[in-house]
This record gives sequence, C-alpha cells and structure tokens, in this order.
Amino acid sequence: MPVRALTIQQVADELGRSRDWLHANWQRLVAEQKLPRPLLEGGALTWSAAQFYAWQDRHLSKRERVAAAAYRAAFEAASTADTSLIDTSVADARARLTERFVGAAA
Repeated sequence: MPVRALTIQQVADELGRSRDWLHANWQRLVAEQKLPRPLLEGGALTWSAAQFYAWQDRHLSKRERVAAAAYRAAFEAASTADTSLIDTSVADARARLTERFVGAAA
C-alpha cells in the first residue's frame, strides 16, 4: 500500500496557516518538535499523512483518535467519490414528469 503524502498546502491548511508561512517556518517547527519531519526535505515538501495525523492527534484520547481517523476517512472517501456511479435515472424521470405535467398546468 503506498504511503499517502500531504503537500505543503494541505499541511498549511491543517495548521490554519498560509503555504508561504509554513514554507518559511517548517525547519524551525521541526527543530522545536512542533511539526513532524517531512518525507523529503529537498524539492517539494511533503509529509506522511499517517505520521502527520498521528502527531496532530497525539493529545487526544484513544476514543477521540478513532473518531478523528473515521471522520478523515469518511471525508476523503466523499471528496474522491466517483459520481459517474450514481444512478440518476429516478431523478431524471421525476424531472421530466414535473416538466411535462406541472409545466402544462402553468
């Protein structure tokens, strides 16, 4: 299974900071142990998603860590869902009937 990586923009968003701020401060934050070390320090900065979220959730209770992981997984699944698999035939048929009968009465 490949390691999912977070871009500098995604980490900045998680921290509530700008990409430029994180780019200017990441080395200090790593040295102060306020941010995990990125996967690669040269070129495009990326962090292991598992490592970053484990670090971010380190002060949560076990129950809260499980809930946070479930929430992130559900959010990722919803944001990457293939909408071409959704059956819209009922909604399409309903729209045609509404247009045909309601439109004729107006």
